[in-house]
Amino acid sequence: QVRVKSEHAMGYIKGRFCSLRGLRQQIDDSVDHERALAWVKTCVVIHTLV
Repeated sequence: QVRVKSEHAMGYIKGRFCSLRGLRQQIDDSVDHERALAWVKTCVVIHTLV
């Protein structure tokens, strides 16, 4: 059930922010992972503020 809620939350955020739908970043190392994570966190913060 947690996974379903997580998938729904990501679907909602992706629907709200087109840039996440097009986020096609190859994650090869921890730097790439941190960059992608920062982008998702930024979108969530913006969503919370708006």
